[in-house]
Amino acid sequence: MTYEPISTRFPFGFSEEVEAAFEFLIGGYGFSCVKSDPTFVRFESSSAFVNVSYDHISYELDIEIGSATQPPDRAVQGFGLSEILELAGVLEETGYTFFQASTKERVKRLVARLAALTRDYAGPALVGDTSTVEALAAIRTARSSRYMKEMRLSQIREAADIAWRAKDYLKVIELYEGMGADLSDLEAKKLQYVRSHI
Repeated sequence: MTYEPISTRFPFGFSEEVEAAFEFLIGGYGFSCVKSDPTFVRFESSSAFVNVSYDHISYELDIEIGSATQPPDRAVQGFGLSEILELAGVLEETGYTFFQASTKERVKRLVARLAALTRDYAGPALVGDTSTVEALAAIRTARSSRYMKEMRLSQIREAADIAWRAKDYLKVIELYEGMGADLSDLEAKKLQYVRSHI
């Protein structure tokens, strides 16, 4: 199977739109554009970098902001816009979610939206403010912890459901007791039921 070059699959002017919409980084924050191709634009200043990307499979637009002390590698992860908006306390208010753009018009509109949100809320991250970076790191850690907890609870619930159907009540008790305060009302009732039938 042969693949078309990225440049022909993305005739949507992504890099041009990004360079225009994010010009405020250059004029207001001392950034310069150091890389620009059909799916990736990178800005750098003495204190931070900004990567704006366009996934060639999902058509998702994304942005990350990180410390300039990290090497200029696409694999290096900065902080995402959702983390920055959460820190600013406006994540729900802005209704931010992932952006997908498969037309030139959507690329133009959504790149402009990304730029506006970045301009309005990412100022401290753009200047490399230490307390902001630490707060963003704390948000990322908390999100990771919540995700790991949700995964663990999901596995426990699946095992408890299997034990419930098999009437293995001792196992149900063991699993539900391990969930502590994370039991739902229904699970608490099931636990009460199986305890009364042992």
